[in-house]
Amino acid sequence: MINDDTAEAGLKIKRINGSYTWDGLWGGTDGIGVSTIVGPAGGGWTAGTVYHFVLDLSPGHIVVTRDGAPLFDVLDPEYAGAQGSIALYGFSQDNIILANVCITPTPTFCPADFNHDGVINASDLAILLGAWGTASGDLTDDRTTNAQDLAILLGAWGACGR
Repeated sequence: MINDDTAEAGLKIKRINGSYTWDGLWGGTDGIGVSTIVGPAGGGWTAGTVYHFVLDLSPGHIVVTRDGAPLFDVLDPEYAGAQGSIALYGFSQDNIILANVCITPTPTFCPADFNHDGVINASDLAILLGAWGTASGDLTDDRTTNAQDLAILLGAWGACGR
């Protein structure tokens, strides 16, 4: 045990590196393997109230909103994205219910995926051919859809982000 202090009101973002102690997650003082990135923010919670949190993670950037209002907008170069785990803890309040928790990955951007279905296939080829000679199917920034754009689409054929 490192400390037995009282947790602050609000939300914190903490990083766990390797093994850790529960005491490091609790309270105002970080413990073995635990470091606070930011917080506390948002104040205390009201019993019986439903809160809507959104956590947006991208490499090097963490954004948290509560009921549409920003709580944290943190640049964190140590967060490489697509690694680790996310855990939610409610140490100092009883009867916390987490509901409707969903993880929505940000889609990979593929310029040749004209219909945004996550795959480059015949549908995208038809769109490109329909735009032939115009700027709307241009993948090379030369302001015209031509054989160079067709070559890019065919070279990217298949699932986006492969």
